[in-house]
Amino acid sequence: MKQNWQKARNNIPTRVRTGIRKFFAILWADTLFDTKGNKLYGLTHFDPLQIIISKDQSDKEAVYTAWHEFIHGIDHDHDIGLTEPQVVKLEKCYPFIREFILVLEGKKKK
Repeated sequence: MKQNWQKARNNIPTRVRTGIRKFFAILWADTLFDTKGNKLYGLTHFDPLQIIISKDQSDKEAVYTAWHEFIHGIDHDHDIGLTEPQVVKLEKCYPFIREFILVLEGKKKK
Protein backbone atom coordinates (compact mmCIF):
# COMPACT_ATOMS: atom_id res chain seq x y z
CA MET A 1 0.00 0.00 0.00
CA LYS A 2 1.51 3.30 -1.11
CA GLN A 3 2.15 5.86 1.62
CA ASN A 4 0.27 9.15 1.29
CA TRP A 5 2.84 11.44 2.92
CA GLN A 6 0.58 14.50 3.07
CA LYS A 7 -2.17 12.51 4.79
CA ALA A 8 0.35 10.95 7.17
CA ARG A 9 1.76 14.38 8.08
CA ASN A 10 -1.74 15.71 8.65
CA ASN A 11 -2.43 12.72 10.93
CA ILE A 12 0.52 13.38 13.23
CA PRO A 13 -1.25 13.72 16.59
CA THR A 14 -0.83 16.46 19.19
CA ARG A 15 0.33 13.86 21.69
CA VAL A 16 1.61 10.32 21.54
CA ARG A 17 1.80 7.58 24.15
CA THR A 18 5.23 6.06 24.77
CA GLY A 19 4.45 4.13 27.95
CA ILE A 20 1.60 3.05 30.20
CA ARG A 21 1.02 6.54 31.58
CA LYS A 22 3.56 8.47 29.52
CA PHE A 23 2.61 10.91 26.81
CA PHE A 24 4.73 13.30 24.80
CA ALA A 25 3.10 16.46 23.48
CA ILE A 26 3.86 16.99 19.79
CA LEU A 27 4.47 20.59 18.86
CA TRP A 28 5.44 22.32 15.64
CA ALA A 29 8.04 25.09 15.27
CA ASP A 30 8.81 27.33 12.31
CA THR A 31 12.53 26.54 12.60
CA LEU A 32 14.67 24.62 15.09
CA PHE A 33 18.33 25.07 15.91
CA ASP A 34 20.71 23.36 18.29
CA THR A 35 22.93 25.28 20.70
CA LYS A 36 25.59 25.64 17.97
CA GLY A 37 23.14 27.18 15.50
CA ASN A 38 22.75 24.07 13.35
CA LYS A 39 19.31 23.55 11.82
CA LEU A 40 17.32 20.64 13.25
CA TYR A 41 14.35 18.74 11.84
CA GLY A 42 13.10 17.66 15.25
CA LEU A 43 13.88 17.66 18.93
CA THR A 44 12.77 15.64 21.95
CA HIS A 45 12.54 17.18 25.42
CA PHE A 46 12.20 14.99 28.49
CA ASP A 47 11.13 17.67 31.00
CA PRO A 48 8.50 18.52 29.97
CA LEU A 49 7.79 15.56 27.67
CA GLN A 50 7.68 17.19 24.25
CA ILE A 51 8.48 16.30 20.67
CA ILE A 52 9.04 19.36 18.51
CA ILE A 53 8.96 19.08 14.73
CA SER A 54 10.14 21.74 12.32
CA LYS A 55 7.45 22.89 9.89
CA ASP A 56 10.20 23.63 7.36
CA GLN A 57 10.39 20.19 5.72
CA SER A 58 8.53 18.03 3.26
CA ASP A 59 5.60 15.85 4.30
CA LYS A 60 7.74 12.71 4.08
CA GLU A 61 10.55 14.30 6.12
CA ALA A 62 8.07 15.46 8.76
CA VAL A 63 6.66 11.92 9.13
CA TYR A 64 10.14 10.44 9.43
CA THR A 65 11.09 13.16 11.93
CA ALA A 66 8.00 12.43 14.05
CA TRP A 67 8.87 8.71 13.94
CA HIS A 68 12.53 9.43 14.83
CA GLU A 69 11.59 11.60 17.81
CA PHE A 70 8.96 9.05 18.89
CA ILE A 71 11.74 6.43 19.00
CA HIS A 72 13.70 8.76 21.30
CA GLY A 73 10.62 8.96 23.54
CA ILE A 74 10.23 5.17 23.62
CA ASP A 75 13.94 4.82 24.35
CA HIS A 76 13.73 7.29 27.23
CA ASP A 77 10.58 5.89 28.82
CA HIS A 78 11.73 2.27 28.63
CA ASP A 79 15.39 2.94 29.51
CA ILE A 80 16.64 1.11 26.40
CA GLY A 81 19.84 3.10 25.94
CA LEU A 82 19.81 3.59 22.17
CA THR A 83 22.56 5.65 20.59
CA GLU A 84 21.71 8.26 17.94
CA PRO A 85 23.01 5.98 15.14
CA GLN A 86 20.74 3.20 16.42
CA VAL A 87 17.74 5.56 16.43
CA VAL A 88 18.58 6.56 12.85
CA LYS A 89 18.71 2.88 11.84
CA LEU A 90 15.32 2.25 13.46
CA GLU A 91 13.95 5.37 11.75
CA LYS A 92 14.86 3.83 8.40
CA CYS A 93 12.77 0.75 9.33
CA TYR A 94 9.57 2.83 9.28
CA PRO A 95 8.21 1.44 5.98
CA PHE A 96 8.71 -2.17 7.09
CA ILE A 97 7.18 -1.63 10.52
CA ARG A 98 4.24 0.16 8.87
CA GLU A 99 3.79 -2.70 6.41
CA PHE A 100 3.83 -5.28 9.22
CA ILE A 101 1.20 -3.32 11.17
CA LEU A 102 -1.00 -3.12 8.04
CA VAL A 103 -0.74 -6.92 7.68
CA LEU A 104 -1.66 -7.41 11.34
CA GLU A 105 -4.66 -5.10 10.93
CA GLY A 106 -5.79 -7.01 7.84
CA LYS A 107 -5.30 -3.96 5.60
CA LYS A 108 -2.61 -5.63 3.52
CA LYS A 109 -2.25 -9.22 2.36
CA LYS A 110 0.38 -11.45 3.89
